Amino acid sequence: MMVKFVFSESCPDRSRRVFSRIACFDAPPAVGDGPSAPYLELRLYWLTAPLIATKWSDELAMVTKLFRIALPVGDIEKAVEFYSRVLEMPGERVWVNRHYFDCGGTILACVDPMSGPESFRPNPNYVYFAVSDLDAVYERVKQAGCKQIDDSVQSQPWGERMFFAEDPFGNPICFVDEGTLFTGAR
Repeated sequence: MMVKFVFSESCPDRSRRVFSRIACFDAPPAVGDGPSAPYLELRLYWLTAPLIATKWSDELAMVTKLFRIALPVGDIEKAVEFYSRVLEMPGERVWVNRHYFDCGGTILACVDPMSGPESFRPNPNYVYFAVSDLDAVYERVKQAGCKQIDDSVQSQPWGERMFFAEDPFGNPICFVDEGTLFTGAR
């Protein structure tokens, strides 16, 4: 299989390198060799989303993927302790004031503004986590030192089992049983 990259004349900055990695997929066996063999043509315009092959043909779909959520924290060490315990993973320190946790392909970025306590403000919106063992996570969040947590896991009218809490910095967080996720009428 041959891969051909075509940069559009309308690309605003053709010199900019945006890819950090390219994944290769095994193609079905090609009929013939050389220039007449099937190839996949990628037309790269605004390189803001990964390219996902929907089937082995000339078609590609541009899919936007949420890859990072920044959560402001007032103390990076306290945040690492809390989220490491809750998520049962150590995460990775990527900068003096940033610690990343890979949550199924989306990075939870704990970020300490480092400008002093007067500049710190908690996130106003909930961050939702889908988990396989909601009852175990409820106990870990309770023990980890959150500011507030629901009295128990609740079943919602739309079918989700969940609980709400606030991390030690006042950021609203919610944990949902992954077997009951409601993602709209799909």
